[in-house]
Amino acid sequence: MKKIVLIVLAIVVVVVALKFLKDKKQEVQNLAKPKEMTKSVNTTRAKVKTLSKSREFLAQIQASNSAYIASKFSATIKKIYVSENDVVEKGALLISLDDSEIKANLNSLNEKKRALEIDLINSKKILNRSKKLLKIEAISREAYDNSNVVYQNKLALFNGVADSIKQVKSQLQYLNIKAPFNGIVGSKSNDEGSLALAGKAILTLNSNDQKLIFSFVDNNKPIIQGQKVYHGH
Repeated sequence: MKKIVLIVLAIVVVVVALKFLKDKKQEVQNLAKPKEMTKSVNTTRAKVKTLSKSREFLAQIQASNSAYIASKFSATIKKIYVSENDVVEKGALLISLDDSEIKANLNSLNEKKRALEIDLINSKKILNRSKKLLKIEAISREAYDNSNVVYQNKLALFNGVADSIKQVKSQLQYLNIKAPFNGIVGSKSNDEGSLALAGKAILTLNSNDQKLIFSFVDNNKPIIQGQKVYHGH
């Protein structure tokens, strides 16, 4: 009897399960079908490019050569022939200084030299005469020595003035200041008519070629000479 009951329960379970599956299948069939959707997608063609690594550095671009253009002595600036950012070639005239004071000094020295030259010639004649008189013992040795001292003093004065004239003449060539190399005029600190002080820059000159000065470079990844550098990137 017990076995019959188990068989009946098994049949009931199977029938219920089949009924449940049939109902679920019907529900799925009754579901609304999904709508088809269309979506546009932009496409592009593949391109072959080079992939490169880059690093950023803090650096300055400076002229390879810079010069402070100054006068060798104090003088009034007569004319400045260039302006800031002008491009100049080596030997181009940059500045001319007033030469009136130097020329006046040169004229004075030349007059003094002529006067000393006449005096020197006369003292030379006296010395030669004293030498002849000494040979015939017409004068004392002391008198001859005095004539020689007078001549040597006048000769020293004459040579001193002659050296001063050479120095003044050398100053004349510095009155016209020329560019020491090809470059670009930088800042200008004086104007025409102002006093140029010896050794103080009147303007600056920068060479056309430039160099890159790095503030810091990682030693583990050094910069190699000839490596490309992009400014502002």
